[in-house]
Amino acid sequence: MAETAIAMSDPFFEPCCYHAQQCAEKYLKGYLTSQKIPFRWVHDLKYLVGLCGASDPGFTKLEPDAETLTRLAEPSRYPVPDEMEITAPQARAAMEIAGRIRSFVLSRSGG
Repeated sequence: MAETAIAMSDPFFEPCCYHAQQCAEKYLKGYLTSQKIPFRWVHDLKYLVGLCGASDPGFTKLEPDAETLTRLAEPSRYPVPDEMEITAPQARAAMEIAGRIRSFVLSRSGG
């Protein structure tokens, strides 16, 4: 969905960030589930990365990306008029971050 949103002739950058965040969130929650680590049902990627780090300290290197991606997804989830407007470079960065988190989780879970 993120790739579709950004590739349109009139791109939708906020939904792109939202779906990139959702991708990362699902991979992190999948890892936690596979490790039988309980977690709260939240959208805060830094929190999820912290829990993953309890099982595998390598996850801590994802904290800056997790914070950035959570922040970029907020305008689409909680829109506030005249606040942060997502730009094309930010949307591309969100997709790159989601890809890094996905690759990292897969490398740690044998996927």
